Amino acid sequence: FKSKKTSNLNYLLESKNLIFVNESSFFSFIPFISKNYKKFKGNILYIPMGLVDRFKNGTFLTKLIIKKYLKFIDSFLFIGKGEMESYKNEISLYIDKCHFINFSVDTNFWKAQNKEILKLKNLLFIGNDNNRDFEFLNQLVESLSEYEFSVITNNKKFYNKTLSNVSYQKGHWRSDQLSDKEILVKYLDADLVILPIKNVSQPSGQSVALQAMSTGTPVLITNTKGFWDSSTFLNDKNIFFVEENKITTWKKRIDFLSNNIELLSEVGKNGRDVVHANYNLNNFTQKIKKYL
Repeated sequence: FKSKKTSNLNYLLESKNLIFVNESSFFSFIPFISKNYKKFKGNILYIPMGLVDRFKNGTFLTKLIIKKYLKFIDSFLFIGKGEMESYKNEISLYIDKCHFINFSVDTNFWKAQNKEILKLKNLLFIGNDNNRDFEFLNQLVESLSEYEFSVITNNKKFYNKTLSNVSYQKGHWRSDQLSDKEILVKYLDADLVILPIKNVSQPSGQSVALQAMSTGTPVLITNTKGFWDSSTFLNDKNIFFVEENKITTWKKRIDFLSNNIELLSEVGKNGRDVVHANYNLNNFTQKIKKYL
């Protein structure tokens, strides 16, 4: 529903909860919230996705608007512990309203039957947002010609579509270019999912990482300040971290895993178990209900 349409006014005012996912959805409703806040008796829940970075990189006016209108929110539901801590340090408003909830995936769908990794050959990258490090990804696929890369993205920053070791497909969660079943097959065919991420506060790569891990496919991801749960996901236990986006660092890490298939398989299985136990939809639903 668009907040500016008069026909939606009564529906919105009578709602028990308004849940805003990301900055665009919340701030587009500022005119409605400002005008009708005293009339609205329900809860306003907000799931930040990049708020801290927008605040830090914004103009004086942007920062002023963010600070002014956060007062309307009843609960901030962060899906990344890293972003929640950055919010507390950088914006430091209404901290008592901040809560972490485990962003979750459908573990009944994203699953595998007896997945077995025999060698490290097929590396998969999926993603579109600008917090993925596409400049680095281009360098990586060029440098590691001995590995096969599957790249699924619509982002035009990825240009290495014609290399012999790259299989490229367009794909975006908002489009029907690839179905979930087709993406599931991609995860199952991959020996390792790679996610080079810029060092941002937003938990970029989270949904792809959790989906892949839920199928038993291990994930290698940049350890950024926005990583969502560093107390649950442990390096070389249930996930693989890389501390910086440098070719020498990633190549060394991938070559190490190629020579340690037992570790690769074990981390894949452990990652699956952690996601199924802690990042399933039932877990997410129960936590959301606490704030409704």
